[in-house]
Amino acid sequence: MVSPAVLGASLRYSDNLKDISNCTTLHDFEDKLNRVAERLSKAVWPGSVMAILIGDKRKNGSYYALFRTLLFDKKIGSLKAIIIKIQHNPGAARSDTGPAIPSLFRARMSIALCSRSDIIHFISHPKGNAMDLSDIPSDFYTNDEDEKRDPYFDSLVRNAIDFLRKSVDELETSSKYSVINFYAAIELFLKARLLAEHWTLILYDINKVKRSKDETIHAKFEAGDFVSVNLDKCVSRLHGTCEVKIPAKAFKYFDRLRKHRNKMVHFFHPDYSKTESLATIVPEQWSAWYHLHRLIVDEWWDHFRFYQEEIEELNDLVHGNWKYLEAKYKEILPQIEAEKLAGATFYKCSLCKHEAAKFEDLFDLIYSRSCMVCRNQENKIHISCPECETEIIIEDQAIGQCSKCGFESDFDYLRSRLGPYEDPKEDPEIAYCAECEYPERSVIPVGEYDEGGLCLNCSTLHDSKGKCRYCGEPVAGIDLEASYSIGCICCKGSFGADGS
Repeated sequence: MVSPAVLGASLRYSDNLKDISNCTTLHDFEDKLNRVAERLSKAVWPGSVMAILIGDKRKNGSYYALFRTLLFDKKIGSLKAIIIKIQHNPGAARSDTGPAIPSLFRARMSIALCSRSDIIHFISHPKGNAMDLSDIPSDFYTNDEDEKRDPYFDSLVRNAIDFLRKSVDELETSSKYSVINFYAAIELFLKARLLAEHWTLILYDINKVKRSKDETIHAKFEAGDFVSVNLDKCVSRLHGTCEVKIPAKAFKYFDRLRKHRNKMVHFFHPDYSKTESLATIVPEQWSAWYHLHRLIVDEWWDHFRFYQEEIEELNDLVHGNWKYLEAKYKEILPQIEAEKLAGATFYKCSLCKHEAAKFEDLFDLIYSRSCMVCRNQENKIHISCPECETEIIIEDQAIGQCSKCGFESDFDYLRSRLGPYEDPKEDPEIAYCAECEYPERSVIPVGEYDEGGLCLNCSTLHDSKGKCRYCGEPVAGIDLEASYSIGCICCKGSFGADGS
């Protein structure tokens, strides 16, 4: 049971700033409430329903519907129903709000039923009493639209599933083809998401469609006689044209697989000898699938919901390769132990769960943990408290609090303390971050990353930054060469400007 402190709630569960009962603004409470609901929804079996029992709130004559932001959070699912429960003791609310409005005070408790589907229904009970689930029509959970699938999208997804199965099957017998097939599956899943927006987007030269005055382009598309986008262009179009974000960390793993696939196809690859191959291949495949799987079952649920059973089967297959990660851990364990004796510190990796994440303090500013098994990297900014010099660990969104004196750090403080002085007559040194898309410039130059920088909001270290070729804003973490066409986080580029 939680309620926002800003609306007068007295029930607190802890002094932790992350505790939702300590929210000091309604916006913060609603944001954290949505995050809680999103995490709970991931535990719901596909096709099932999640019910959220939530009350409203009144203060100083104002009415607050605390479930309002849940209605528009697509990560939770689509709304199936709002069920109104009768309230038998509205007297307290009447004295706060003024003259009694019977219909208002009877709507004192709501249950939002959310499910991962595209069905949207609003159900009201004719008597105004609490609705029993038996009142829901028998066809409530069905939708004719569920059976309509784009045949081209379906073909891409099924090919991706087949390639991934083949990759896992060939891991031990033919590591070369396992690499080729695994990357093909990753690319096809990404292209399928692009195709879900419009079929022309997977054509490499989209301008041919603009120039074509007949239907030959679509005929060639149907026949498979076309050149499709590569990884870079696919991700760029997803971001710039479709406003679908691929996290920078995910793209890094996809691109690493692409480079190894290219070496396997075009050149002899010395790293893939029989004895070394599995230790090299599995961590890359495992990490790339981890990020793609999260996209498919979370943000892209609506597009891939028909294939969830097969995708979870693939997930089990890929995770079945855990034994190879364990083998790599055992292989490098002597090196880890030697580095420990030399003074190095290792932590358990949050991704592969092996105690192989090497700790480093970069530039006396960033606590970094880099896993030697799966190459996952995590960063945390740390500063000394300006009041008592106690160390403060900066959490997400640049928030940190001193455990000794209670001093609170936020983005503005970090930027003023760590960011460079900027002469308004010179080009700005602080850039926007394409990873977290923070609305203010947040990437500051630091150490050897002065060509890129550190994002104060998400702690991502960028290797490079530059001006968007279209709008001229400084941005880190984008494809600068493609930015004129697809834009950046500040603009939509020439494609967006001309409506294409």
